Amino acid sequence: MRPSGPVTRSAVIVSAAILISACSTPSLTQVRQFGNESAALSASAKHAFTYLDQLEIQRKLYTLASDPKDGPTDSTFTGFFETLPDRQTGQKDPRKQALALRLDLLAGLASYASALQSLAAANYAADIDSASGELNGALVSLGKTYQAATGNDIGLSTEDFGLIATAVNAAGKGYAMARQRDAIRAVVRAADPAVQKAAALIATDLGPDSGLAQYAQNAAGLSRGALQIAYNRDRTRADSTFDNRLARLEQIRTLYRAQQGAGALFSDVSKGTRAMAKAHAELVRAVDSKAMSSAGLAQTLAELQAYVKSVQAFQDSVALAGK
Repeated sequence: MRPSGPVTRSAVIVSAAILISACSTPSLTQVRQFGNESAALSASAKHAFTYLDQLEIQRKLYTLASDPKDGPTDSTFTGFFETLPDRQTGQKDPRKQALALRLDLLAGLASYASALQSLAAANYAADIDSASGELNGALVSLGKTYQAATGNDIGLSTEDFGLIATAVNAAGKGYAMARQRDAIRAVVRAADPAVQKAAALIATDLGPDSGLAQYAQNAAGLSRGALQIAYNRDRTRADSTFDNRLARLEQIRTLYRAQQGAGALFSDVSKGTRAMAKAHAELVRAVDSKAMSSAGLAQTLAELQAYVKSVQAFQDSVALAGK
């Protein structure tokens, strides 16, 4: 049976009221999620690459410890991606330096996203003032790192910074949600070209077929090979024990896993950064529509989250292999 007229009208009125309420208070949830996932991608990538660094240093220490005729040098304590100036030329390894700058650039994007998240989560004028300082510092740092990596300007002008500062300052005076959203709209509009440039550089230069990816994979292979040579040399020595051999084999296995997974790690970081840039572009469209959220943004954030989990899975698998 069809419901009676009064009941139907009541349901329509309630539904309309809910719809009007939802439209009048656009959600900032996806803005905050963008900040969280972007920060997580950067942190996961940093941890994964740092873990590879530590594996390389451990390999050097282990090899030195097994050969009393050898002694340490400055390079003993540097890994795949940390670099020291050459004693003769004073120059740093360009591959290591390039990778370090791109990881710094990814960290800069994450700092910007985190500051945007803080602005979206702000409940008081003081919180907005704090987020304003974070945003300014993050974007200035992003521009400097991009300049160091490419020799080019990232495209954030004095006018852009002025628009951002004015909008955020207005939001902080007599806090109101409408002014908070206006500030977020001004920030993402002004920052988007810089975000796209930085993300494109990272995604290209940290791709699975990039020179940096090949360098990292080769370095892991060379480290594993050196450790295997040391193992084969020492395993028949009179003082060789089961525990020592097992520990060395576990370390070799860890480097094997790192070598095999390095390509996938670079691929996930590259694709995750592209997803971050795509999500920011979707965010611009969402704030321009004054909705602050969209189905397209939700889908892109889900893609970004998947890459974050993949990078974390690489780190976990290598860590487990070393236990």
